[in-house]
Amino acid sequence: MHIRDHDEPQLKIFAEDLDELTLPDTSILSVSASRNHEPWIPVQTRRGCPLKCSYCSTATIEGSLLRKRSPGIVAAWLENWVKAGYVNFFFVDNTFNLPPAYAKSICRQILERELDMLWRCIIYPKNIDEEIVELMAMAGCRQISLGFESGSEEILKNMNKQYTLEDVRTTSVMFADYGIERMGFLFHPHFYLSKELGGWLPERLKEWQASRPYVIM
Repeated sequence: MHIRDHDEPQLKIFAEDLDELTLPDTSILSVSASRNHEPWIPVQTRRGCPLKCSYCSTATIEGSLLRKRSPGIVAAWLENWVKAGYVNFFFVDNTFNLPPAYAKSICRQILERELDMLWRCIIYPKNIDEEIVELMAMAGCRQISLGFESGSEEILKNMNKQYTLEDVRTTSVMFADYGIERMGFLFHPHFYLSKELGGWLPERLKEWQASRPYVIM
């Protein structure tokens, strides 16, 4: 990190205890906003990521050490927003399901408080079991974004992903079984493609579009 008038780069200092950081109060939005169900209130329960995906800047921005807010504090904050009339929430954590025990605890806290809310989140398609999917559905999750990035095993390895295409398929089916909508993150990283794979994605997209006319690509 560069600080003006300092010759040497300064080390970043990351907050270790997120519970010490104040969460935004409902007063930051106008009262009328709660009567509009369009807004999705962002929720960040943790910072940092140890996964080291080759293209991602999260570790640079937030650090590679994962720090988490206490589930009870998160749930109490959500309760205040629900009482203020807000319904839709977006967990913006890079990987809601990691660690699995923490994600399950968040869901149980929402259920214990009987919060009438709908939410979406981002899922890393690894270490998913039926318990966490069921808890998420019961707690109000209605949509997930699957960060699978590519349909090529070779590209996934080059990105340092820790899952396979079969993990992606299995994860997607599990969420579908519980009525949770799935959306995928997919991009075309030319710098990861060998010459042999250069035409792979365009051809695969043509195949997908032919059988999925309702999908926007």
